[in-house]
Parts: sequence; structure tokens; C-alpha cells
Amino acid sequence: MSEFEHFIDGGNGEPKRYVLIGDKGAIQFLYIEANEYCCAKALDLGYHSPCPVYSDHEPVANDCKFVKGGVCYYDGSTLAAERPLEILLQFGEDLLWKFLELRYHAQFDEE
Repeated sequence: MSEFEHFIDGGNGEPKRYVLIGDKGAIQFLYIEANEYCCAKALDLGYHSPCPVYSDHEPVANDCKFVKGGVCYYDGSTLAAERPLEILLQFGEDLLWKFLELRYHAQFDEE
């Protein structure tokens, strides 16, 4: 059994979101699917953390469903979202989840 929960929502013209949820927080990938008017577009790769990660890090929500207790400190990057989009489009969801697991460990595991 995996130590992670997988959450997917959106699509059909709305941004599609993949969230890998663990005990220490969550990693989120957000993109817009390709359609007849444009190709797929990466929007965001980021994390949901139950505690601040850097000085002056302010919570973005008090009711986040991806972190224990609901208080969420989020940060993300559009530029960083290009790689998971490439992985998803070339190799599928299974490898995307593996990529998100690696990001989770890089973000939340202490060295």
C-alpha cells in the first residue's frame, strides 16, 4: 500500500489538477489539457505545507483539504511545471505520480 493518496480534479476545459498527499503535506501539478484550439499548457507545480517553509511565509488557506489541520502554506512555480507536463504527455499518469513522489521527498524529507 502506498504512503500517498492521489487526488485528481478538473479537466474538460478547466485546469486539471493532480495532488499527491502525504503525512507531511502535498505536491500539486496543474495544467490545461489540449483541445481543438490549443495544446496542453503547464500552469503550476507546487507544494501545500502545514507549516511555513521560509521567513514571512503566510498561510493561503485555513481549510485546505490537502494538509492536516487545514492551515496551508503554498508555493509553486509555472516554470517548474513544464517537466511534469512533458512526463505526463510522453509517459502517462503512472510516471507522473512517481515524479510527484520524488518532489514530495525533496520538499518534505529532512536530509
